[in-house]
Amino acid sequence: MDIGLFHQMWASPGIADKEFFAQTVTDVQLVETLGFESCSFGEHHFVRAKAFYGRLSVPEVFIAKLAAE
Repeated sequence: MDIGLFHQMWASPGIADKEFFAQTVTDVQLVETLGFESCSFGEHHFVRAKAFYGRLSVPEVFIAKLAAE
């Protein structure tokens, strides 16, 4: 059975984008090391409430960066 990870790409307002994306790259590298078959990412364009923010409006660009590494 193939198992993958789905990352919503939400983060609290206090986390800077640079820090958030660096941690997400680390998470994806760990997922690959653990043998997961795939990673999927949520696509968000708007701030949702005050609890968290969607940080990724164009997942394809981020996925290309991950694939290049």
